[in-house]
Amino acid sequence: MVMLEGQLKQHDREKCSRDGSVRPMTRRGNRSTEFTKARQTFLQMHAERFKNKPFQLKCQCPATCNFSSNKNCSEHEFLSEWNEHFEAFDFATSAREVRSMQHKTVELEQMTEDLQERLREEQRSKQEAEHKLEAAKVVEQNSHHLISEQLAVNETLLQEAARLKLELKALNEVETSAQCVICRDAKPSRAFVPCGHVCVCSSCWDEFDRNSGRCPKCRRDIQFSFSVFI
Repeated sequence: MVMLEGQLKQHDREKCSRDGSVRPMTRRGNRSTEFTKARQTFLQMHAERFKNKPFQLKCQCPATCNFSSNKNCSEHEFLSEWNEHFEAFDFATSAREVRSMQHKTVELEQMTEDLQERLREEQRSKQEAEHKLEAAKVVEQNSHHLISEQLAVNETLLQEAARLKLELKALNEVETSAQCVICRDAKPSRAFVPCGHVCVCSSCWDEFDRNSGRCPKCRRDIQFSFSVFI
């Protein structure tokens, strides 16, 4: 309590910062008897409040302290000013508050670290998704290119197949025209007029002429025929 009395006297003749620390100012004169009585009453009141356990006084000024008691104040006025200006708390409460603040600080740091880790993980996931999207675009472009190439190849093959089919048809026609359409063995040697087909051999002509007067290939009427040599 003696220490707190000295703290109160020191605070009254000096100004304090926001955290309760003091910085020297010009020393003032001794306080009146009312000041001394008020100081003793103020300290005794808080000593009884905390049941004579150690306690601490803290200035409640939001910034630089401008508190200055008028030495001509009454004891009641001194007490009223000090009760408004000072906050009293015991060391145990202060220690608990410090531990609580430390615990909250650790929790906040852990939450911050967790959030940062989640942010890093989301950034990694985003980058992986972007890489996969780019890879998919490349695959799609390559697929379109390959499909275009394959379609071009298929078109070329279809054209070649059509050409070969026409050639095969022509060859078959040539081969067929070089054989008698009746016996399928000898070369044709009779030409028909007016269709102009040469499709019957001399051996089959006599029998064919007796049975039909039409070209065996186009079925047109035959006006006359003559021998040819292929």
